[in-house]
Amino acid sequence: MNITFFIGNGFDLNLGLKTGYIDFYEWIRKKYESSNKEVTNIIYQQLFDDGANSYSNWADLELAIGNYTGNVSIEDEKNFLDAKEELEQDLFEYLLSEVNCIDSNTARLAKEFRVATINFCREFNDIDRNSYKKLYENITDNIIYRFVVFNYTDLIDKIIIDLNIIAENNPEKNKDLFEKPIHIHGTLFNNMILGVNDKSQIKGSHSKEFEHYLIKRNLNSLLGTYNNQDVKKSIDASRYICIFGMSFGETDKIWWEYIVKWLQSDQNHRLVLFVYDKLNQNPSAQKKARRIEYWKKFFIDRTDASNIVKDTIGNSIIVVLNSSIFNFQHISLNREKGAKQQ
Repeated sequence: MNITFFIGNGFDLNLGLKTGYIDFYEWIRKKYESSNKEVTNIIYQQLFDDGANSYSNWADLELAIGNYTGNVSIEDEKNFLDAKEELEQDLFEYLLSEVNCIDSNTARLAKEFRVATINFCREFNDIDRNSYKKLYENITDNIIYRFVVFNYTDLIDKIIIDLNIIAENNPEKNKDLFEKPIHIHGTLFNNMILGVNDKSQIKGSHSKEFEHYLIKRNLNSLLGTYNNQDVKKSIDASRYICIFGMSFGETDKIWWEYIVKWLQSDQNHRLVLFVYDKLNQNPSAQKKARRIEYWKKFFIDRTDASNIVKDTIGNSIIVVLNSSIFNFQHISLNREKGAKQQ
């Protein structure tokens, strides 16, 4: 049985890293202020004009970049792409300094990660948890955990490497296997991709070459990676798909729509949404039920699914509010170390 996790920035935030869009915005703003440099980057000009509170996550930034193209003439396309590359280089430097802050033994994190992953059903409601436990107990083959990572950082890769080393050194048979993650948007050191979902998110009339450089799946194709195909294969082979730490942004709409089709293909498929919700600590049953239905609708509405489809797949979606699944205990950060290694 295959279980696939879609991992977003919430994972790195849980490790204590300041990897949110607002964190980067403040860093780049201070960088310009301290240097007294004139802001000539046309993307930064518009981001600074819009202000820090205009965008709350990375998907918002990507949509904003798409919207900014409405002010770009064909003659200015090169300048815009150069500005985007400067932003990507700055983002690389910033995220690298954050990653270098991790001062923990990833082997200890690996043990926590394994326990959290194989017990991902722990916070399900009684019916859904018992359903999964019965399935798990009757599985005779291996259970393969796959990870589609939307972050540029490679922390989860290091954790899984350590996890597999521990497994190799343990003679006890184990049916839980952890595969190498797929970084659908690349990593800091390999094909980092920032862009939009499709042509509809690019404004105005532009050259095909310009559009190719802005659409994420096109960049994967231009770079000759199998990322798009590999993610689809992982989805197709899964019994459960879990999404953690993601905002279900419109710039990744291709994947939300593919998951909806996967849900339609088999009534036994289950989608688990681990979501952060501003819910009070002890909500009433009604309040909690309404928020669960809200998040089901929120996810489905990110796709072009028909009303008929929406009505049929709701019961196949499990929502876990404010999960502690990846709240790690063995975390140590050293920001002086991160600054030195930048």
